[in-house]
Amino acid sequence: MPTSVINEILSFCPQGTIASGDIMALEDYKNDVQRLRGHQPGIARRELENMALRQSSFVAAGLAQFVAKRYAPGVRDDADLDALETAITAAITALIAAGNAQTATRLATKRTIGGVAFDGSANIHHYATCSTAAATAAKTVALAGFALATGARVLVKFTVTNSAANPTLDVNGTGAKPIQYRGAAIAAGTLAANRTYEFVYTGAQYELVGDVDTNTTYSLATASNDGLMAKGDKGKLDGIAVGAEVNQNAFGNILVGSTTIAADTKTDTLTFVAGTNVTLTPDAANDKLTIAANLGKWRPNAANPTGLYVPKLSDQFFRAWTGGSTAGATNPAGLPAVTGEASWTRGAGGEPATTNSAGAFRVTLAGSTTTNAVSGAGDVRLDFDASWSNPIYGASPTVMPASVDLPVCLYLGLRA
Repeated sequence: MPTSVINEILSFCPQGTIASGDIMALEDYKNDVQRLRGHQPGIARRELENMALRQSSFVAAGLAQFVAKRYAPGVRDDADLDALETAITAAITALIAAGNAQTATRLATKRTIGGVAFDGSANIHHYATCSTAAATAAKTVALAGFALATGARVLVKFTVTNSAANPTLDVNGTGAKPIQYRGAAIAAGTLAANRTYEFVYTGAQYELVGDVDTNTTYSLATASNDGLMAKGDKGKLDGIAVGAEVNQNAFGNILVGSTTIAADTKTDTLTFVAGTNVTLTPDAANDKLTIAANLGKWRPNAANPTGLYVPKLSDQFFRAWTGGSTAGATNPAGLPAVTGEASWTRGAGGEPATTNSAGAFRVTLAGSTTTNAVSGAGDVRLDFDASWSNPIYGASPTVMPASVDLPVCLYLGLRA
């Protein structure tokens, strides 16, 4: 505020009185027609004019005094409106600044922030240092303005690593309270030297905030131990497509007889080709392939009503397996050997005397067929019949090609 006040705006008729007729009574002025409606024809009334000028000049003079007391150049009667505006702005700014300074200096009633008293007169903090010996369980710290209350908090830096079991904490002489982590007493060695911890008072103990794990070195993860992930493993994970599943069992090689069909790529395709009398029916919707063989029909043996002909399969016959050979064994195409012999002798005169035959050959002497040595005369005839060597010949009008011995079961009863 200026040491001297400069105000050239003065009020009008400050000494006028009602008794002297200089001014009007307030109630009369309030209800006067000319005040309400303005000047009217007739004689001017000094008390009315004085009253109007007195009230308006009073407010103007009061405002000028307010500005002059807060603005050193003051308010002058020079008709300079810009200067007046500058003066009013400066006065209001000064008033606001003074008001803030007064209210921000100090709170009428102290309050605690996180357990530390605050009245606005000074900054506060929640930091303290603990240098209590490592083996001493009762840890103490000094923190000005600290008041023990539920929710109060304190940041404590320990200069030595605690080695005592069940440590306590006393902040500013407010009483030793247990130090706990996750509801249990802090273990010895947990509060490490040169580390800062935050504690919150729960109403019964100081609870350590955050994590107490101080290990910053980790090994790579293995199949049996947790750990960090190697960059190579991370690259493999990034290469797995969204929605991918665990690999399923699959065959990379398919052995067909002595031939191995191997997959050439990860997505190689195995193609099925239908052979003679074989039909392939794919079902993509149900992931199924049906392989059907055209085996013809079973038909009766006209020559043997109790027997059946099996169907023809790719120009081969199946032969009923009787247990004398290995089921599923193959038989090469062929015929039994045809063997036999025939001989005869002549008598002294050159006539056929004796004959001898066996197998597929027969010797006929003088019109008779014999299988033993005989005596006689006449011509000799040599006959051949393969069935004489093996009864298989002539037993069928066909020759059996290569075949497979399979066990065959026929059910001739009623339908179930």
